[in-house]
Amino acid sequence: MFNFRNDAICQGGSYPLPWGGTATSAGPYPHTYSSQAGCDSLVTINITINQTYSTSETHAICDGGSYPLPWGGTATSAGPYPHTYSSQAGCDSLVTINITVNQTYSTSETHAICQGGSYPLPWGGTATSAGPYPHTYSSQAGCDSLVTINITVNQTYSTSETHAICDGGSYPLPWGGTATSAGPYPHSILRRQDVIVW
Repeated sequence: MFNFRNDAICQGGSYPLPWGGTATSAGPYPHTYSSQAGCDSLVTINITINQTYSTSETHAICDGGSYPLPWGGTATSAGPYPHTYSSQAGCDSLVTINITVNQTYSTSETHAICQGGSYPLPWGGTATSAGPYPHTYSSQAGCDSLVTINITVNQTYSTSETHAICDGGSYPLPWGGTATSAGPYPHSILRRQDVIVW
């Protein structure tokens, strides 16, 4: 008499054989039973292996960003995100998403210009008035970094005074020297980035 049956196990699993022992790999497992009448009966169990899988993927996000996980939810920080899938055959497969985080940066600088002057911006163009001048740089990883140039404007002043001298006389100029004839005597004073014209 000959009997057979088919059974499956998951990769790495085992199957307990009815006559003792276990099957851990694919193949036929025959066993002969002897009856009291001396007639042998052959029973064969055919074992197949259902595969399990372990896969991993690596993805990068920008600092403050997120990655939608295939099984639901989101990853917002660096690290491995494992998930186990079960097949119809009941065998588990492990999928791991490894997340790395690319940094973004936000920096600022403050510069001053004189009234009527200008400041050359690093990314092109010029600043001629007070205010923040933001600019966004994109890295090779696609993450934006913000650089802000803050411009302040220092005022300049123009003042004048009128003085009279007698013919043949002189006037001592505040910055040195004397005036002995009629006319304007301009002078620029640089003081704390202010320009004063006398």
